[in-house]
Amino acid sequence: MKSSLTVTHRGVCGRAVSCWDISSAVANGDVTFDRKKLTEGTVAAINCDSGYTLKGASSLRCVGGMWDDTLPTCTQNSDRYEPLSLVSCWDISSAVANGDVTFDRKKLTEGTVATINCDSGYTLKGASSLRCVGGNWDKTLPSCTQNRVTCWDISSAVANGDVTFDRKKLREGTVATINCDSGYTLKGASSLRCVGGNWDTTLPTCTQDSDEPLAFITW
Repeated sequence: MKSSLTVTHRGVCGRAVSCWDISSAVANGDVTFDRKKLTEGTVAAINCDSGYTLKGASSLRCVGGMWDDTLPTCTQNSDRYEPLSLVSCWDISSAVANGDVTFDRKKLTEGTVATINCDSGYTLKGASSLRCVGGNWDKTLPSCTQNRVTCWDISSAVANGDVTFDRKKLREGTVATINCDSGYTLKGASSLRCVGGNWDTTLPTCTQDSDEPLAFITW
């Protein structure tokens, strides 16, 4: 009788193979595992933060020391959200009449500061600086109003002459016209303009005409 040969294969024991930790590998998303150790068969579930959409697999399984699918990503919902760094405020560089607007950077994105200064002869009414917040300036746009500066009354300042004005109040831009009395000649400008609270030319004078008779030359 023939004898039978029985061969027994011994199993090979080895250390459990683990997959790499992807807990912080998905930007703007969260990764959770169904067990503490990332060994064979572990399942990783991926969820995106609010305002983001998952692109790729929502779950991965650890197989032979590797995750069985490509790592997904979380992309921002462009139709609902836009990064604040890309949101711009409207250009107010020429929005303040009789004033000047400067910015602390070239692009009017989040956090940009606009500084407003008025031209000479004008006073700022409102905030002197504005900040771009969420696509809007954080304060109402200021204005530059003309200073109510008046020039001094020269109506009786020209002896032997008469001064008339083109308006009642001697404010910015008022024109004074000077005419001398009969027998007097004007020395200086015949008109003056009120500029910044002062007349723009030296006050003229009216000098008497010479009353000496002309000398006759005899031969």
